[in-house]
Amino acid sequence: MLQRFISTILLSVTVLFISAQTTTGTIQHDGITRDYILHLPTGYDESKSYPFVYNLHGFTSNAAQQQFYSDMDATADANGFIVCYPNGIGASWNVGWTFGSTADDVGFLVTLVDALAVDYSIDSDRLYSCGMSNGGFMSYKLACDASDRFAAIASVTGAMVPDELESCDPIRQMPVMQIHGTSDPTVAYGGSFVSAPIEEVVSFWVEGNGCGLQVDTIQVEDIDLSDGCTAQRIEYTDCTDDKEVVFYKIDGGEHTWPDASLTIGVTNRDFNANQEIWNFFNRFDLNGPILSNNETVALDKGISLFPNPANNQITLSNLPSDIKQITIIDAMGRTIISQGNSSENIESINVENLVNGLHFLIIEGESTRELVRFMKF
Repeated sequence: MLQRFISTILLSVTVLFISAQTTTGTIQHDGITRDYILHLPTGYDESKSYPFVYNLHGFTSNAAQQQFYSDMDATADANGFIVCYPNGIGASWNVGWTFGSTADDVGFLVTLVDALAVDYSIDSDRLYSCGMSNGGFMSYKLACDASDRFAAIASVTGAMVPDELESCDPIRQMPVMQIHGTSDPTVAYGGSFVSAPIEEVVSFWVEGNGCGLQVDTIQVEDIDLSDGCTAQRIEYTDCTDDKEVVFYKIDGGEHTWPDASLTIGVTNRDFNANQEIWNFFNRFDLNGPILSNNETVALDKGISLFPNPANNQITLSNLPSDIKQITIIDAMGRTIISQGNSSENIESINVENLVNGLHFLIIEGESTRELVRFMKF
């Protein structure tokens, strides 16, 4: 299974590099000591107010594994939000199954963010939750039972329990993103006794958000021809109060996080789930759509980077016309290269002196901020 494989990888690592911005902590809830990992973005300034994102692990997994596998810390650093990885009881979340945790996880997650807000600068109007598998189920549980606190949610390989789908009654409409593979062997695309069919889950939120008949289906560019799958982005944007439902349907995709740090099963490499989730969250707060001249846009413009893995030089194509700045950060969120549009050739960057490993290219323009992952060998 995915979680056992990640455990093996983590146990084999003899040196664990943890950013100075990452801390761990505990909190008491219902007489139980609960723990979490908290990552503050690079340059965190307590005088500013930051969006807050829960990233919830899957069944039999844990916070450290989810942090490692999803690799969302780098996205938080690049986009300026706080990300928290809590642990469920017994490596699970209480989402209405007849097995797993029976803890009050909705109460725990609400209590935790309130406690963290005492010590950290968290924007209470910009609380979000995403998660993998059981963590995706839990994010939907928050959408149903704590919609007055969370501005938007996203589920990756998760769904909703059939009984929860029937009883869910949020007090406010909720923007939702679903990312799911049609060949998921764990949370079946067509549903099972523990999960409703994915298209029924999407339809529930489309109807709940008062979305009209207008549907935009965008074929995600098949950048990685070797990943064994392709993806569609299905957008329902004609909704009440400008709410949205976005569904990434990954044809042939399995129980995996798109563009994850590891390839375990069929993993889509045509888009980065972290950045797409953040792009989506970044459009909403509790009051509705966020109107900004610097809105982050989705990674469907077709920007490409070649070669990847890189050696001495990378070449960029399909860059936006309003490009202002290109920055390269390492996996710890440290800026390595920063290059403006005054450079002689912004489409070609010398990376010969970069250390080998994972890096992120941040592309910024007047109305664009995109992140592209690449390896340096």
